[in-house]
Amino acid sequence: DTEVLNGIAASAADGSYWDEHGPGMVAEYEALVAFLDAHMETLLAQFPETPQLPLLARQTAWSMARYVQALQADDFASYLAIRDQSMADNVDFILDRLYPGAKVVLWAHNAHIRYANEQVVGNAAWQGQKTMGVWIAERHPGEVYTIGGYAYSGQVAQNDQQVIEIPAAMPGSLESILH
Repeated sequence: DTEVLNGIAASAADGSYWDEHGPGMVAEYEALVAFLDAHMETLLAQFPETPQLPLLARQTAWSMARYVQALQADDFASYLAIRDQSMADNVDFILDRLYPGAKVVLWAHNAHIRYANEQVVGNAAWQGQKTMGVWIAERHPGEVYTIGGYAYSGQVAQNDQQVIEIPAAMPGSLESILH
């Protein structure tokens, strides 16, 4: 029903949906994580050709609990703190559990992968935040090499899927030089 969906979307936008339903959703995802942990050996035995499946199921449930917790955050800075630490935890999962010993290419927004975010000034929400890049660099010293991605022009979708235009870079900027 469109009216019901519009009501859910409106309450999600103002946070009331997550305030009301979030704690129960987190509890359900955490119960699923506990179930998968308790039965992991059996699940791995059932998937000898694709042992990644039960591992991914467990990590997905864990990630969804963190995502809902982030959506319940009181402010954007708290949301970012939960989100970035969770993203770093997911990278650890990939490196340590899913593909141990493998090299991984991680493509993420520059703000999330930078190492020295505490030195960034001018954006209050990101000011002093410990980003995914900081967490990963601390946990994997000497193993991480980061390259920033820069857009010369075009379009980008924000987290809410709203598309915004990126104007052509100013002459002499890094983006212009690389273009």
